[in-house]
Amino acid sequence: MASTQTFKQRTLEIGAPEPEVAFPRDEYQRRLDVVRRRMSDAGIDLLYVTNPDHICYLSGYTAEWFQESGPKTWSGTSGIAVHVDHDHYLHFENEDEKLNAEFTTWPEHLLIMPEHDISSGFSGWLVGELAARGWIGKTVGMEFYSYRPNPADSAALRTLFEGQGASVVDGSDLVAGARLLKSPLELEVVREAARIGDIGLRAGIDAVRAGVTELDVYAEIVYAMAKAGGENAAITLPVVSGKKSACFHALSSRKKIEPGDIVNIDVCGVYRRYHSDVCRTVSVGEPDPDVAEYIGHIMNALDVARALIKPGLRVADFLDEMKRYYAETNLLENQWWIGGYELGISFPPDWVGAYYFDSWKDTGDDSFDPGLVSNYEANFYLPKDKGLSCMIDTMIFEEDQASFIHDVPCELYVAD
Repeated sequence: MASTQTFKQRTLEIGAPEPEVAFPRDEYQRRLDVVRRRMSDAGIDLLYVTNPDHICYLSGYTAEWFQESGPKTWSGTSGIAVHVDHDHYLHFENEDEKLNAEFTTWPEHLLIMPEHDISSGFSGWLVGELAARGWIGKTVGMEFYSYRPNPADSAALRTLFEGQGASVVDGSDLVAGARLLKSPLELEVVREAARIGDIGLRAGIDAVRAGVTELDVYAEIVYAMAKAGGENAAITLPVVSGKKSACFHALSSRKKIEPGDIVNIDVCGVYRRYHSDVCRTVSVGEPDPDVAEYIGHIMNALDVARALIKPGLRVADFLDEMKRYYAETNLLENQWWIGGYELGISFPPDWVGAYYFDSWKDTGDDSFDPGLVSNYEANFYLPKDKGLSCMIDTMIFEEDQASFIHDVPCELYVAD
């Protein structure tokens, strides 16, 4: 007898691909338990997580699109609910993402909105489901510092929670704080991201020569990393040359690289959505001796930093020593930025973590604790109107050691 199921019904029932969950189940349980303890300390009964990085951190869920912009009626309010008294989360998604969620997460607590039309009241449905389960409680935390959902949808969702009698507060720091210090499993993944990043950076350095475009170099980087198992980075990788080298956040373009140009190549290798950041500078042809000496001081700073870092080091002490070096080499007054920020799970449009330090910030008693993964940037304007030179590497702090993890030598590269 012929099946009465539609192709749609059949596919949604059995169509999930083989699982691609990034970590074992107990790793996600550990993360959830940490978040719940932080919620208890903050007096929050329910946390509704909408930041894609944080959704992935708690569940493994990955996607290429999170409804951060588009038609007004396509609400970006899917996410994960965590209750302080329950040892599992609830993952709310629309029907279109059912199969994607099933193969990238442990899906036992996945709730799918009936019918796929996300314009028909997703926020009202999820709040109703939470209320029916008694999950809302007196205090609800929302991630007000996430770009998702947009301000209009965020306000509407807040009104729905308040309509259930809840006080709504900012819970942006709860998952951000939990993910700051990585587990040993996460550190292994970051090291693999660094390996992939080195492959991309070497490909980019090798591709630089007069007459090619910035996009030509960018293409070689992305191709090499994809072939090595790397994923797309959360920020478009900049290859900037000539006067554009001083516009470090400019996009790679059809601009041709010219003889005498300084070229900065900033790469994040990505593995299981974890990022590791590295940047080096290339000169097209032998640079002016003064420029070469200046860039040499910038690159040599990594050896100074490598000798300093250790678990528990006060961030302020590290910065003081680095600034002393930069002052002695006449770099400090020409800084673009000296600092760093947490790296980890990231989706477009940003790989910058919630924690940062820099030469202008009062870091108080902050320390580089075991489990922290951060980049270190030291970027300076150059003499002879040559733009900017950028040095970036990623450091990992473990229980008994600390290290910079990229293998591409930190030096000025000269392209023929």
